[in-house]
Amino acid sequence: MLIVLTLPMLWPMALFIVALPAFWCDGLGPFASIARAARISRRRTWRIVGAIFATACVVTVFYGVSVALATIAGSLFAAADLLLMAMVQSLLSLVVGAFGVPYVLAVLVVAYEDLKLRDAERRGAKA
Repeated sequence: MLIVLTLPMLWPMALFIVALPAFWCDGLGPFASIARAARISRRRTWRIVGAIFATACVVTVFYGVSVALATIAGSLFAAADLLLMAMVQSLLSLVVGAFGVPYVLAVLVVAYEDLKLRDAERRGAKA
């Protein structure tokens, strides 16, 4: 069901996903950052969709490795009780949050700066 909802939203997501780095890096207001994100992402949405897919794959693999390690650690303890399961779930959330979120934000900032540079080159070439 998630894939069915995600596929139609890839183009709007690719168009506006760099609004957050525009807000952070350039100190723009919310509406100005949305406008800049739409302007620099227009005609380059496939590049951003590729970055979204690559980032999702890396985070999914990282989460899968964490789940595998937690499963192996859980199988070492013969009697898995509720406390152990809660501890493993908390550690997985902590690990993914500590590594996954900064990675996604770094990819967004790099994608924004790349799009901004390409937009500046395109505007300079036209003038």
